Amino acid sequence: MLRINRKLALAAGLIAAFSSIGVAQAVETARPAEAYIPFANLGGIYDWQADRDRGIWVQDVHHHWYYAKFMSPCLGLPFAFRVGFVTEPTGALNRWSSVRVRDSGRCYFTSFERSAGPPVAAKPGKSP
Repeated sequence: MLRINRKLALAAGLIAAFSSIGVAQAVETARPAEAYIPFANLGGIYDWQADRDRGIWVQDVHHHWYYAKFMSPCLGLPFAFRVGFVTEPTGALNRWSSVRVRDSGRCYFTSFERSAGPPVAAKPGKSP
């Protein structure tokens, strides 16, 4: 009797382990792929626009937009004419990258996602 209970407990444990693996795989496949700009260090970035001091929109050479949110406010970014993108060793710009702003240091990303781009400003004298 004790031997049968041990076998049942072992079988129940194996079933639970395999079902949790299936759930974990389903959750992993549901997440979207992480965004990145390949070869950003070799001219892969076409344009950028600051989102005040909290983020930056980056456009690649294929005119796809991405949005990077900063870990903390990037104080010099709204007034910067140029920035330096600090990429990964592979040259890709992703959520592990950062931006170097003159007189402000580095501003680290917390996320890097595909975006529709910066909002289009309304032209003066035109109603929205």
